[in-house]
Amino acid sequence: MNSTPFGDETIQKLTPEEVNKSLQQTVDINPEGKLLSFGIWLKADRDHEAQIKIQNRDNSDSKAEVVNVTTEWDYYKVTLDEPLQLSEDGKDGVTVVLWSGDYNGTTDAVYAWGAGLIEE
Repeated sequence: MNSTPFGDETIQKLTPEEVNKSLQQTVDINPEGKLLSFGIWLKADRDHEAQIKIQNRDNSDSKAEVVNVTTEWDYYKVTLDEPLQLSEDGKDGVTVVLWSGDYNGTTDAVYAWGAGLIEE
């Protein structure tokens, strides 16, 4: 286990079981008219690429960023250039995704802390 970037809590390592496995969470909010960001603190046992993504409920509208995770804590953020469209089925929701080893990449692990969906 490791402590957070501020040393005040302990956290566990997130290790995907296989390539393309992600950690994600959906929040039931209407994304229309909102410029949103997904931010998270990450570090790893060895330097590698990971990917963070923000998308509407059915992934018909999204933005992703590949980030270079190092052995030191750093804050990573992906910010929408324009508000997300509603899902094609008309349902509200925003999903944030973390691929700790990058999409179609590796099974490298990360330590993650302080994830948040932010309205800019």
